[in-house]
Amino acid sequence: MELSADRVAGGGASCGGPASHVQKVPLRTCIGCGGKAAQGELVRLRVVEGQVVVDRERSGGRGAWLHAAERCLERAAKRRAFGRAFRSSGVQADARGLRDLLTGSARKD
Repeated sequence: MELSADRVAGGGASCGGPASHVQKVPLRTCIGCGGKAAQGELVRLRVVEGQVVVDRERSGGRGAWLHAAERCLERAAKRRAFGRAFRSSGVQADARGLRDLLTGSARKD
């Protein structure tokens, strides 16, 4: 059986050629639950003067990603994931401040 030139060259939609319009979405890993999610579903964190802050501008540098859920924040703090993610043992994460920014509520129910 002889193959056509466009199949050999990978020009068909099933081969990922120009006819397929699959948009790639960057995946990131939540440091709390370890789940992978699209970049838009997670909040980026970074360290400023030793404190973990929300990086809404995505200003570059070392960052970590976290779901905007209280359980992910608590799990990250319990597992000491902030120090590992930022590769620094002196990182301080203010759980109350981050909880307020991520969930909109400083209360822990």
